[in-house]
Amino acid sequence: MIVGIIAIIFSLFLVKRLSGMIIRPVLDMKDNAQAMAAGDYSHRLQVHGDDEIAELGNALNSLGKDLGDYIAKMERTEKIRRDFVANVSHELRTPITIIRGYNEAICDGMVTDTDLIQRYRGLINEETVRLERMVRELLDISRLESSDPLTVSNMDELPLAGIIRNVAEKLSVRCVKNNVTINVHADDNIKILGDGDQMVQLIMILCDNALKYSPENGTVSVGANKLDDGSVLVTVSDQGKGTGLGLAIAKEIIRVHGASAEVISKCGSGTTFEIKFPKDKVV
Repeated sequence: MIVGIIAIIFSLFLVKRLSGMIIRPVLDMKDNAQAMAAGDYSHRLQVHGDDEIAELGNALNSLGKDLGDYIAKMERTEKIRRDFVANVSHELRTPITIIRGYNEAICDGMVTDTDLIQRYRGLINEETVRLERMVRELLDISRLESSDPLTVSNMDELPLAGIIRNVAEKLSVRCVKNNVTINVHADDNIKILGDGDQMVQLIMILCDNALKYSPENGTVSVGANKLDDGSVLVTVSDQGKGTGLGLAIAKEIIRVHGASAEVISKCGSGTTFEIKFPKDKVV
């Protein structure tokens, strides 16, 4: 009887111990799952051993990390979306306000001078054209965002230096008008794979943006050279700083070409856009 009682007591102790070893990790997993359901993905389980319970714990830890990374990415994307909407609203509001103001001045009879009325009509037309361009740019952004990255089958060999010089020539009239100089430094031997129209649009957007925000007597530098790793780096530098819908289009063109971009801006000295085309896009 004594041996039996001792055995029962030992068995109860052993069962309690084993139950705690099994139940405690399960309770921890329950707490971890509840924390994730509440939006806290930072909790991690202490996993011991390599049994089924340990595998489940590792799976929950991996799930928490993946969910945390996904939520952080979505928050960054949402911030970018909010900033973009705010910028677009600001961009559209300006021409609309100008058009409305001048039109009301004409309609209300506040302006009677014929020359001034004609001037106001000219300004209204200019702002209407600018508004039309913004809408067209928004449509371009939408189209590019829904596009998949380009493949070899729908890319051509593009003489990058020729494209840059062609864009610089097209902007030469504006350069004279704004008294800004464009310096081009591009290797004539560089060829990349891409869409010709989009590449012209990309260089045009960056150079146009640089001209727009460069001070009088300023300088815009455009370069293209091959790096030691076989990639190609395109740089557009100015002495000002600007933003706008055009840069959103440029970002999407860079994405579909499989390139990467970096913006280096220093207050008082200007901005440099760097676009790097990987070596598999270099001919």
